[in-house]
Amino acid sequence: VAPPIKYNNHKIAIIGAGPAGISMSIILALKGFKVTLIDGQDKIGGVLRYGIPEFRLPRYILGLYETLLKKLGVKFKPNTFVGSNLNLDDMFMDGYSAVFVAVGTSKPNRLGLLGETLGHVHYAIDYLKTPDAYDLGKNIVVIGVGNVACDAARMAIRHHNDANIVLINNRREEDVTASSKEIKHVLEEGISFKHLLSTLRIDDDNVICCKVSPIENEDGTVTFEEEMKEIVKIPADSVIIAI
Repeated sequence: VAPPIKYNNHKIAIIGAGPAGISMSIILALKGFKVTLIDGQDKIGGVLRYGIPEFRLPRYILGLYETLLKKLGVKFKPNTFVGSNLNLDDMFMDGYSAVFVAVGTSKPNRLGLLGETLGHVHYAIDYLKTPDAYDLGKNIVVIGVGNVACDAARMAIRHHNDANIVLINNRREEDVTASSKEIKHVLEEGISFKHLLSTLRIDDDNVICCKVSPIENEDGTVTFEEEMKEIVKIPADSVIIAI
């Protein structure tokens, strides 16, 4: 990348060093702006570093972006939480012309079910940040079948290679939202899926589900009806929620 053209003296602050913040930093630096990239973590990347496992996104790629940002003159301000360490008023007083907020999705979606606060229940977005901090046990249930759920399951099998890991899907097999490549990797690593099960609650040792029946409508759409009389208990030493 050619050095930036310095045709203005405007300073821009970018809050969040994830994919959006990195992208905006590069775009603005190339247009000649003086960019400061701010993040609460000690390294750039956001979800790329602290959410996507290295076996799916090698960390050297983020190193290439670090080199590029330095070459473009972007200043990185790590370990800084805007709203506590400093606020927007402070930033504008220091001469920033604008602030771009790119804080991403740091909070997980909740199921809103009984048992979600129990000690063995975790959220995938938190687990993927520091998997070494978790002792998940033998039977691990992942609720969800998107790419993040697959990442969590594949990370768990690496840290608990003798574990029995199951992903719960409340739709049909063909409705799985994860990419076909991710599903292939999951199955190759001995992780299984249970389709057409809806989670009702989480107990100390089990995830309580009911079976779901797909109903084809006259207009070609499909709706799903919970069969409350058909209850299924799935053993769970730990539960990872990835919805």
